[in-house]
Amino acid sequence: MDFKRELIYDFLDDLLLLADQHKAEVSNVARPLSPRWDRYAALEQSGHLVCFTVRSEKDFAGYACFFIDADIHHETQVNAICDVLYLKPEYRNGFAFKRFIRFIEAELKPLADRISFNIKIKKDFRPLLYPLGYVDDEVIVTKSL
Repeated sequence: MDFKRELIYDFLDDLLLLADQHKAEVSNVARPLSPRWDRYAALEQSGHLVCFTVRSEKDFAGYACFFIDADIHHETQVNAICDVLYLKPEYRNGFAFKRFIRFIEAELKPLADRISFNIKIKKDFRPLLYPLGYVDDEVIVTKSL
């Protein structure tokens, strides 16, 4: 498996092929996806978004994107907050996931002090993160209006 940091527009066509499958697995929202790709690109250009891809031979296997920004409560802390993380089901063995997360951590280390994952309850992958040193920190509760 090959892990790489890529610009979002360089793998957008591949991402779009997986987006509906990803949404079906994790989301409880009926509204169709309509990302603001221009905003993603602007954040990326300003250094506030980094994305990673997973490829197996020629197969696009997954992606992850993180927002990078200074913590509003802690002046000297920079956070990397996961916006999306997806691996196709056939690539979800423990080693592929673990290797992808370790790659991401190494890439983010020069950019951030802390990594956070917002995890959908419908597809809770915290048990895969715990052995890598992650701990439960916050809970997000939502309501559609």
